[in-house]
Amino acid sequence: MDAITKIESANGEQFVIDRIRDLRLAFQVNDEVIAEMRRRHASERLIKVAKECELSVDEMLQYAETDLQAGRFQQAAATAEEAAAVKPSVRAWDLVATARLRNRDVAGAHEAQLKSIQVGGGISADVVVAPTGENFNNPCPGKLAISRTHLTINASKECRLALDLQNPQIVEAAANEFVGVDRHALHITVQTPQGEIRNVCLAPAEGGKETTDWLLRILSVVKQP
Repeated sequence: MDAITKIESANGEQFVIDRIRDLRLAFQVNDEVIAEMRRRHASERLIKVAKECELSVDEMLQYAETDLQAGRFQQAAATAEEAAAVKPSVRAWDLVATARLRNRDVAGAHEAQLKSIQVGGGISADVVVAPTGENFNNPCPGKLAISRTHLTINASKECRLALDLQNPQIVEAAANEFVGVDRHALHITVQTPQGEIRNVCLAPAEGGKETTDWLLRILSVVKQP
């Protein structure tokens, strides 16, 4: 029985879940949430049930998908990011990327440019490059997200990435999730627009320790809630 069903069967109080989501505290029913419940005259039984009903990552992603379908793109992206911070996955970052792109379209901002980057052996990979100058509250000028069909990269002249799909040192990823970083690159998996799963190495375009440090900072930002 999922969290909503358990809470509704206890007292019919839908506001509990709504309030948890409003406070971005879906993984922890803390003192602030409990105080709000008591302010709304929730029963102690309901409070006890709420404490037992912290949302799982899967439930968070279900909420994000519902928000996306309902046109609540900003909330969908925020919820999916929160889930990805706990358990990074292709599903989570696909939701983040899709919600951001749709929100950008709705807001009337410049559409992302779809580019095809040629790599070794004539292989190409589709990359969505978001308009430069967007503010992600990020000290370094870029941020990326994994999608089922592309990588979303907020790039500038200082942030150039090359896709290397033929690197023999790429580690095979399980469940299409982050597989980690080494000194030279960020290893991930993506699914091409044709549906093919590929192991991908995101390497600095010009190499060097400074660019590698930038990649590590990008990864840390991506994993933040």
